[in-house]
Amino acid sequence: MKVFSPSSFSFFISLLSIFGVRFTNANTSQPERDLADFILRNYSTNYRPVHDPRTTVYVQVLPTIYGIVDLDELRESITYMIWQQYTWTDEMLQWENRSNQTWPDLEFDKFELIYIPVSLIWVPDVVVFNVLEKKDIIDRNQVIAKVYKNGTITAEFPQVLDTRCTFDISEFPFDTQNCTMTYGSWSLPSNEIFVTTTVNELTDLSGLVLHNHPEWDVIAMSSNNRNAAYLEDASTNATGERFSELDITLTIQRKPAYYIYVLIVPTFVISLINTIGLFSTKRERDDKVTMGLTTLLTMAIILTIVTNEVPKSQLGLPLLGDYVLFEILISSAGIIVTNPMNEKHQEILDMLRMHLLRVEKHSESKRQRWILEDQWARVLMNVDLIMMILFIIGNVIGTLLIIFSK
Repeated sequence: MKVFSPSSFSFFISLLSIFGVRFTNANTSQPERDLADFILRNYSTNYRPVHDPRTTVYVQVLPTIYGIVDLDELRESITYMIWQQYTWTDEMLQWENRSNQTWPDLEFDKFELIYIPVSLIWVPDVVVFNVLEKKDIIDRNQVIAKVYKNGTITAEFPQVLDTRCTFDISEFPFDTQNCTMTYGSWSLPSNEIFVTTTVNELTDLSGLVLHNHPEWDVIAMSSNNRNAAYLEDASTNATGERFSELDITLTIQRKPAYYIYVLIVPTFVISLINTIGLFSTKRERDDKVTMGLTTLLTMAIILTIVTNEVPKSQLGLPLLGDYVLFEILISSAGIIVTNPMNEKHQEILDMLRMHLLRVEKHSESKRQRWILEDQWARVLMNVDLIMMILFIIGNVIGTLLIIFSK
């Protein structure tokens, strides 16, 4: 279910970007431009910005989710509208305590930060590995980075990301899913670029998730760092260099109200009415069978709807599918039990008539015959009532056990 329109949001962000660039350029003083020209002299965007080649560049990733655009259970994918914030240190762009030979009258230290387009500086090649499709809301060359005097750089890239998310549908529709975005450098090993985050240090997600989804709630975000080694030579199983990878996991919980009111409650009511009808003493046998088969057909249709809502899994049916299957078994058992009971009813009535004929031969009073007939009728009615109560109790207990078993 789509909530946000990427095209309209892209237009909005583009306007902000254009006006932001104009505002920055219009308010940039000549000393700031001189400072930018000074620190960018002899600067190369092709090499890691470190003085010592053995120095590791630490890239801090902090994703801000504007909203969940779409979540496709059948395709097992989730689409975010996201702002990727990258923070790293560029030793070549430090001006703190640096001497200025070109402009000796310019005091660099009075500038805490300046704004420089990312197209003019080195940017770490950190990407999301498990992405299915990526769309930059604004062109990367239009992104303006904040450059602080100690060399710390912060840049935000607004994107629409469609990533792989493996679903566990065993508890559907009361399920909780974990969708992971795996970050890492595309080409540089972990001793040159190491990816980190501060997600685990945050307890309030209101700043990281800006808009709620009508069907899903974001309940947690967590991260995990690891050094991954990939096969360099498949024939010898030799591993190459290790690469820094960062997993940021978004834990989302489904809002089950829709499925409760549309599928679970109607299924329970249909099964309940079917049970009452099957054990009603005033219905003919053919009517009961017809009603039972109609109920089974309805349950089969509901089960088809459930299976079409979730991906196929070798683990079996989801929780909602188990519940519908349980109601099918209850209805089938009611039909099976009802038919022999109807046969027994008829046998008992035939025996009652023969007994009444014998009583009539030995007694001129019809009152005794009427009493016997009324007693047997009450017995038969009580048997149906007892079976109906037992089936209803079993249905309620089974429903509660299945729904609350997880």
